Amino acid sequence: MYDKIGFLDYFANTVKASANTCATYRSFLNRIDDALGGLDEALSSRGLEAVMEWARTTEVEPFGTYRSHAKSVLKRYALYKLEKAAGDEDASVEEPPASGDELGSLIESDANFIREREMQIQVRRQLTNLEPGLEAIDDGAEITVATGRIDILARDAKGRTVVIELKAGKCPPGALEQLLAYAYDIEQESGKPARAMLVAGSFTDRIRAAARRAKDVELKSYSYSLSFQDDK
Repeated sequence: MYDKIGFLDYFANTVKASANTCATYRSFLNRIDDALGGLDEALSSRGLEAVMEWARTTEVEPFGTYRSHAKSVLKRYALYKLEKAAGDEDASVEEPPASGDELGSLIESDANFIREREMQIQVRRQLTNLEPGLEAIDDGAEITVATGRIDILARDAKGRTVVIELKAGKCPPGALEQLLAYAYDIEQESGKPARAMLVAGSFTDRIRAAARRAKDVELKSYSYSLSFQDDK
């Protein structure tokens, strides 16, 4: 089962969705829940990425007839679960609140966005593992600057500002340019130099070479690890 009461309360009172849109979401989530044999159970056992991939490829209803709409609803619910897991149930996500009766205006689901949102929550929880002494200075929310939104703004052990950009999986082209623009904006606002840190699963040789050429830029790669416990 999905968190019907919690989600609909959040969607109506925090996101401020209309009554008709709430009813439409409830209808879609009921059908998605049935199709998966329990949405929360699927998210817990299979993970967000696997469920989003299932939504992309399956032909069961409501994805057979209303694929983009159903994926948008699933995305919003997944974001709600991530925010709840982080202890932050505000609407500060890169998706505008739904309004009115037009589902066509909703943003189509994007698995990379889901992964990066989950990644951001995990990195925030363990910044000192990324670098000893590192602490967030953005009150747990993305900071908006002239060129975009900074994933994490932090301070290092020496008191220097660190702009952190996160990319799930292989670092895409343009990510380094994006990070440098954010760091420049912070420097212009603060009048002080800022470090820049790009975190991704892997980097191309071109990105590594460019980072070596740039000043105060670091690349950090991550990997997933397995932990085991008795389950009887």
